[in-house]
Amino acid sequence: MHNQIKDTTYKTALILIFTLALFIRVFYVLTIATGPLISDAATYDTLAIKLLEGPPFFDAAYDSRRAPLYPLFLALWYYGAGHHYLIIKLAQALLSSLLVFIMYSLAQLFFNKRTALFSAAIVAVYPIFLYYSGVLLSETLFLFLLTFSVLLIGKGALKNASLPFWIGALLLGLATLTRPVSALLVVVISIWLFQLDITVSQKVRRTGMLCILFAAIITPWMMRNYRVHKSFVFITTEAGYQIFASNNPLANGAGVWQPGVYERFTKEYGTIVKQHPQEVDRQKYLFKEGLRFIKNNPKRYLWLMGDKFMWFWNAFPHTMFRDKIVSGLSYGILLPFFILGFFQTLFKRDRKLLLFHFIVLYFTFIHCTFSYGSLRFRLPIEPYIIILAAHVILNFVERMKGKKPESV
Repeated sequence: MHNQIKDTTYKTALILIFTLALFIRVFYVLTIATGPLISDAATYDTLAIKLLEGPPFFDAAYDSRRAPLYPLFLALWYYGAGHHYLIIKLAQALLSSLLVFIMYSLAQLFFNKRTALFSAAIVAVYPIFLYYSGVLLSETLFLFLLTFSVLLIGKGALKNASLPFWIGALLLGLATLTRPVSALLVVVISIWLFQLDITVSQKVRRTGMLCILFAAIITPWMMRNYRVHKSFVFITTEAGYQIFASNNPLANGAGVWQPGVYERFTKEYGTIVKQHPQEVDRQKYLFKEGLRFIKNNPKRYLWLMGDKFMWFWNAFPHTMFRDKIVSGLSYGILLPFFILGFFQTLFKRDRKLLLFHFIVLYFTFIHCTFSYGSLRFRLPIEPYIIILAAHVILNFVERMKGKKPESV
């Protein structure tokens, strides 16, 4: 009876937390000013409108610079509700709020209900999640798909449940069609599966299904790319640009986006576009140039890796003073607890928790070697930062009360 009352209390609290998260996000998107779209947001918006008014996405009229799912997401809402940015922001506010339930389930799966509820509460008011729900960028959709995927794959593997695992593998494919940076997580998760304490046949079956279902989602788009370009293009042609923009004489740890440098880089890139007008040829050239810079400038590259690491994990963004305060009072507070939790759980050698460690290390490695450091790129690992920090904080509180901390 006591457990039933406690479960009801947790469920009630979780619903209240979700309601709070949704209220905050809806209020935020209703009150922020909507100016002209720029950069990536403008590109996504243009692609979505073109999808509604022009040929289908499989047509050669579209380039392959952007992954397809977020423009399709926008086009779907534009088709149903008209070309209104507020509708998109409200939809993203809902997706961001649903992270409360996903994070609760994820933290409960790997820790306990107290850590789960605390993690959900942090998600409800976490500023970076709030911010990205209000901009036309792929981050909110990507975070939702990827975190939900990790939850279902983890549940399927740890509870020996096939259906959640299969759905999780499909969602991982959709996440990759949103932001291709998650593509090699198939390898990372496969490594995690093989070190779990399950039978060899289970490991082989799970890994095989993960790869098959993931491939089933991304293969149609790869076939489209081959049809359009008459050449292999994985998801996008963005990889060459990212490597070149992040590894060149003008770049620092944040790429080439700082004032003064960006103008010089844009001029140089414009020359490259004229010399290599074909999209795939240009990607190959940029990829080679980026790798050539790395090979010819090993000391500079090592410095860049360190600077990228600092930008990636920085608690104080290089923007307005207000943003520094907000970040410092949210992520900045969680960061030391996360670091402690990361190494504590690592040294305990709990095999299931290696999934968190692998994901954190994967995104850090990708952005510190081939791409550049950015708060925006850190978003996919924020759920694991929150959960590990929440677990450490609660254990610290228990010790302060003279109680024995809950185990993993």
